[in-house]
Amino acid sequence: MLIRISVATGLFICLLSALATAQAKPVVDAAVFANDRTYLFSSIGYFRLKNGIVEKGYPKLMNRWKGLPDVFLQGIDAALYNPKNKKLYFFKGRQYVRLSGRTVEKGYPAPIAKHWTGLPKKFHGNIDAAIYRKGHAYFFIASSCSSSPVSNSPAASSSLPMDFPIQTPWQG
Repeated sequence: MLIRISVATGLFICLLSALATAQAKPVVDAAVFANDRTYLFSSIGYFRLKNGIVEKGYPKLMNRWKGLPDVFLQGIDAALYNPKNKKLYFFKGRQYVRLSGRTVEKGYPAPIAKHWTGLPKKFHGNIDAAIYRKGHAYFFIASSCSSSPVSNSPAASSSLPMDFPIQTPWQG
């Protein structure tokens, strides 16, 4: 079966191939489920899956997301989708961006600490993963989790200042 790929996609595949040749394990830096699709982010690119199958034309480079700051183009730490406001959030280091569709909204990037108020200080950067559940964003770093309510505004209205080990029975 012959697969046609673009130059950008070819470069991404070459990068993944080089990593595999160096006996590096495939890495998923972030994952998010949005609009009936799963997005898997790895370094400078991402895959989009529907029903567990990679869609035609993927992987793609991060520059497909319009307005992403350069540091986000090198990869993201975590991603979060809020189905209530239909916004996608990417986290990198101590900053995050909010997207409408594939475009970064005006005023971003913004500091995590400023807009996700009430989170313990260690959650102000380098988030490993994030999920949305029942109106809250759950942020994970190593073996800890914290939660913040999600509102339709850029800033969370209030927070549950919790920081508990993941080994604690999951109450989400």
